[in-house]
Amino acid sequence: MLTSMLTRKGPRRCDDVWGARVQGTPPFHYGEPGGFYLWHDGFHLLVTHRGADRAVYAGTIVSATPMRVSPVDLESNDRLDVSPDGHTLSSVFNNYGHADFTTDCAQELTVGPLTADSVVVPPQRIYLGAGEIRPENNPLTIRHHDT
Repeated sequence: MLTSMLTRKGPRRCDDVWGARVQGTPPFHYGEPGGFYLWHDGFHLLVTHRGADRAVYAGTIVSATPMRVSPVDLESNDRLDVSPDGHTLSSVFNNYGHADFTTDCAQELTVGPLTADSVVVPPQRIYLGAGEIRPENNPLTIRHHDT
């Protein structure tokens, strides 16, 4: 019995750890600062903003391998769409939003362009990982082994 448990092949586990740039939950608070938060411990994408004015946040994430997505507390007019091949996630969040997703052993993700009210957001409004690292560009590429 023990031998069969040790030799049985399970699912590939190559989405466990990504580079330090995106690893860990950023120290955010809903409402400030406004923008996109992306981190990994399993991937998460969250948007938030300040004030009572409405804002529509949108963007895409592309993976060379299929993704699986789980919405988190979406509003009725929010959208999360995954392409038929599972490689592209498109999101539209009205004011606030959160989605969790995983990839099938992707080596990189292309994120964006990320927009707020149809305007490309500046990189300083994109927060990656526990260090809230700002990317140099929007759109951006995240590699599995980035530091």
